[in-house]
Amino acid sequence: MRNETLKKEQFRTEYFSGFASKSMQQLEEFVNRVAPTDEAVLITGESGTGKTELAKIIHSRSHRATGPFVAVSCLNPADSFLESELFGHVNGAFTGAVGNKIGKLELAHHGTLFLYEIGELSSSAQTRLLRFLQEKVIKRVGGFEEINTDTRIIASTSHDLKEAATNKRFLEDLYYRLNILECYLVPLRYRKEDIPALVQRLIKEAASNLHKTILPVIPDKVMNKLIEYNWPGNIRELRNTLERIVILTSGSEVEEAALPPAFLSIKQIDTTQNTQREKFRTLAEIEREHISSVLASEENFERAAEILGITAVTLWRKRKLYGLN
Repeated sequence: MRNETLKKEQFRTEYFSGFASKSMQQLEEFVNRVAPTDEAVLITGESGTGKTELAKIIHSRSHRATGPFVAVSCLNPADSFLESELFGHVNGAFTGAVGNKIGKLELAHHGTLFLYEIGELSSSAQTRLLRFLQEKVIKRVGGFEEINTDTRIIASTSHDLKEAATNKRFLEDLYYRLNILECYLVPLRYRKEDIPALVQRLIKEAASNLHKTILPVIPDKVMNKLIEYNWPGNIRELRNTLERIVILTSGSEVEEAALPPAFLSIKQIDTTQNTQREKFRTLAEIEREHISSVLASEENFERAAEILGITAVTLWRKRKLYGLN
């Protein structure tokens, strides 16, 4: 138990340690400001950027740190099952509902409930969640009793909730309630200066998990390849890559051969441009080209947003809209 407590404390204090990017420095400042509050937080960003870890950090730096941290994935296709998981149910509420069940919102009393991919919640569950955020009371599925619970909500999504709310796929009032404290996680390819610190942290984690007594050393030539790679799978892909490296490394120093095939194949980039352009182009085509040009010339994602005169969140949405990497 003591070792587990020490690990949690180390995780809480060292999470931002070693990061050199402006985006992570700003993120730590954001976390330190919002963690002590009880307001809901919405974490946005691509898949694999570390949204679950960030939710745990916010919880660990709050006055709820000694309370439970309960995580629920909203990707379950069975709406009735997910509503029961979140809000509980009473005996006979639906087929298979035997006995009364306490939901995750109640189980997270005096703690935090983390809703992973909240955009997948059914409309009924969204309505229930909005009521909870407004009144701090819930009703179990099939029940009438109002139950008070002191639970903080942290939600995450890798999709554009604003666009979903505009197109009536997500409850607009719930979006604006969550959007008060929205936090965007920048993709790893736009903060490559953080990769060395992440590599050292994650390779140590991988070695520990795999019971390796010798921590592999990453030589410069391998580290450079890790930095140059674009990491479409973000931190999750980096973690998996380092696990592979630890498994395949028998000595003390990592060899290039331990890297996945994607790092070893040389891909020729076709830079040929079509010189025959149409006389007129749409505004969307011009905007796409301009954003692509800025992103290609500026590795720092926040700086690219500044150049374009938009927020980082808006740039992320436009990049997804136009299919830019």
